[in-house]
Amino acid sequence: MIAFVHRRRVAVTLAAATAAVICLDGISAFVVPASTRRPHASPSASAVRMSTSADDEVAALMAAAAKMREEAKQLAEDLGYDPGADASAAEQAVERNALGAAELASVLAQKTSPERVVPTGVGLDEIAETGALSLWGAAVSRGNRRPTAPISVSDPFACSLQDLESRSTGKLTAESLGIGGEMDVSLDDFKDATVIVVAVASVLAVAALAFLPENVGATVCYFCALIPIIWIGVGSTAPGALAGLIQASRSDGEGAEERKERVCHHEAGHMLCGYLCGLPVRSYSVDEATGVPCVEFESARGDLSSNDVNALTVVALSGSVAEALKYGTAKGGDNDLMELQNCFRRSDEFMGDAVQRDRTRWGALAAFMLIKEYRQEYDNLVKAFRAGKEVNECIVAMEAKP
Repeated sequence: MIAFVHRRRVAVTLAAATAAVICLDGISAFVVPASTRRPHASPSASAVRMSTSADDEVAALMAAAAKMREEAKQLAEDLGYDPGADASAAEQAVERNALGAAELASVLAQKTSPERVVPTGVGLDEIAETGALSLWGAAVSRGNRRPTAPISVSDPFACSLQDLESRSTGKLTAESLGIGGEMDVSLDDFKDATVIVVAVASVLAVAALAFLPENVGATVCYFCALIPIIWIGVGSTAPGALAGLIQASRSDGEGAEERKERVCHHEAGHMLCGYLCGLPVRSYSVDEATGVPCVEFESARGDLSSNDVNALTVVALSGSVAEALKYGTAKGGDNDLMELQNCFRRSDEFMGDAVQRDRTRWGALAAFMLIKEYRQEYDNLVKAFRAGKEVNECIVAMEAKP
């Protein structure tokens, strides 16, 4: 508390000193220089005294301004504030990568070790310092360098469902993200599924007794009688498992090509947001079922810091957000949400249910803002994933000069 009060006093003093300097500097703008004053033929003694007094007063004020300017500079140093940081950040924001695709690919290949598919985070940092990468970690604060992205993973804010819907112009809702609404499994769905399981098990039991040998038929009948009991037991202890089976049994009407295209958008959302959040790629492999590369990002071992949790939250929601923006609803975010729950449990700060829900909504909004801001890079990634490009080629697709 004492440190907070001291910091507040220092900040207030700095603000007051700065305002005083501005005011005192402004006074000089209204003082007529001596060389431009029109001399009178016979100035009176009182006029001379007034002029001398005014000059002395201005000189005293200017000296006080210089002193307060020095004090303000010292206070800024005490607070650790660099006046040139903002200008430096602005310069970095407008400076774009000047390398072509072939040149950037060569630089990335040089930094990629044989046992990896992409440079490490340190390697990408080194490339970014040369100016070859402008998007790597754009949503992360690094020292005095402020994020160039429209949102920072270091500064999450409260976000209600209404905020999420309004700020995304109605594109992101609980239903569209697949975390509520029509895609949920209702109690009636469980009831209907239980009736079907009991009916099928009964028919099989009767058929076993009627058509199989006596001993074999009795054994199969007893096994069939256990099926409804097992179903109800699993539903009581792990309802999510049964919900997944029920959802999987539903036909979504999508063909193989439609499914592949949806996965391309989903994974491109992950890749873009993970890259902007400064998360190195841990694995990158082609899914045999869809033929589309899937990307996974590295995270710190053990407990996760607040910034790590924030970045992983954005990445976890980015796939569903990308789907929702393209198709109106997301269907592939279940595994991402389970991974997100693991991240929340590994946080070095306790996160209650309310905080987790709020952070999840913020992550969805942050992913929306990043995809919207870097739409061209996102579209390039979709094309790269559709063609099954390697991860370094995906980085080139985002960063290379057109």
